[in-house]
Amino acid sequence: MSKSGVHKHFGTKETLQISTLDKAFVDFWHRVVEPALAEPPGLRRLRAVCDNSVGYLEAPLLPGGCLMTAALTEYDGRPGRVRDAVAEVWSRWREQLRADLTAAVENGELPAGFDIDQALFEIIAAGLALNAAMQLQHDRAAAGRARRAIERALDQS
Repeated sequence: MSKSGVHKHFGTKETLQISTLDKAFVDFWHRVVEPALAEPPGLRRLRAVCDNSVGYLEAPLLPGGCLMTAALTEYDGRPGRVRDAVAEVWSRWREQLRADLTAAVENGELPAGFDIDQALFEIIAAGLALNAAMQLQHDRAAAGRARRAIERALDQS
């Protein structure tokens, strides 16, 4: 598509970037979260979501890895609509993980007093580290390490 064709369809580069991010997030949600919704709320769903997210990062659709992670590192320090869209996408992902962690505590699958914020931080950190290891070092063993890191985050007994 020509530059003028892109401009006519999207109007601005910023609108194109936001539309691309939205499409990437819809794909992520379809591949990672929706299959896990077959599990009941709680630890089984959380583990399914986490396993799906590792699989998503392990075999990305795009050659540059996870677009949401790339956008996070590109726009986290910049003001504007694209940064706001990136923040919204990441907030929705965090909300899903938090809901599953909270349900696991409420169901008694994780102990009372379980540090949800710490586990949430570690689960997200494992995904970010996995994407970096896959993209920068082409480290195929990183997925296993990410899965172990997530399990350790859930084992705060």
